[in-house]
Amino acid sequence: MKNYIIKIAILYCIILVLSSCSKPILSNISNPNIVSYCIGDIDADGVDELLAVSNGGERRKLPTGEDCGKFVDIYRDFSIDNDKVTVGEKPDYSFDFSDIKPSKIQLGDVDGDGRMDISIVMYKKVKFHNALAKRPFFYNFESEKLVPLWLGSRLSRPFDDFILSDMDGDGISELAAIEVLENKNRILAIYKWEGFGFSLFTQSHDEFKKMQFDNKSDELKIIVDGNERKVKLENKTILIE
Repeated sequence: MKNYIIKIAILYCIILVLSSCSKPILSNISNPNIVSYCIGDIDADGVDELLAVSNGGERRKLPTGEDCGKFVDIYRDFSIDNDKVTVGEKPDYSFDFSDIKPSKIQLGDVDGDGRMDISIVMYKKVKFHNALAKRPFFYNFESEKLVPLWLGSRLSRPFDDFILSDMDGDGISELAAIEVLENKNRILAIYKWEGFGFSLFTQSHDEFKKMQFDNKSDELKIIVDGNERKVKLENKTILIE
């Protein structure tokens, strides 16, 4: 009887593991292997594309706990119905980034040339910072290729996450990052594109133990201590309301 109970318990654990592996990472998109996606016109032809980080069917995680992928895929064939996103059977373009673990993809015109730039969070070592960490990489889509715009080795400090947002209404996206201080508190830092890369524009005076972006909002909002706070940029001052 005892052995029978042990076998049942083991079987139950196996079922739980298998069921958790089969759950889609993003519940609103038809391809369960997609870790992160964004939509926008990357080739300025007036038609949007869907860009995705996909894991190729192999569930992968960063040491920080986030899901990461192996490929950056571009779909021209996709549709949206009641917030449900359906992509075509195969991407039109697929780029292998398996060695640098992409985890998040987003779009924004960061350099002000009127075209969407592609931002991908990578996890790797670089020449001038020989440690595994998240890196902000930026690309343009040209001649059916991802052409590097800026392969940033790091921001001012290690970051948990960043988003692209036009915070001052000038039509150019700023980079807003949640950065980790030496005391492990978090602050919000804002970067602007200057010539050939990003420069720190300003940072918040407030520090928080925990901070994350509210990715469900069209406005720039953060969640701190379980509370949603709006973020505004006035001149060089970050206002967290």
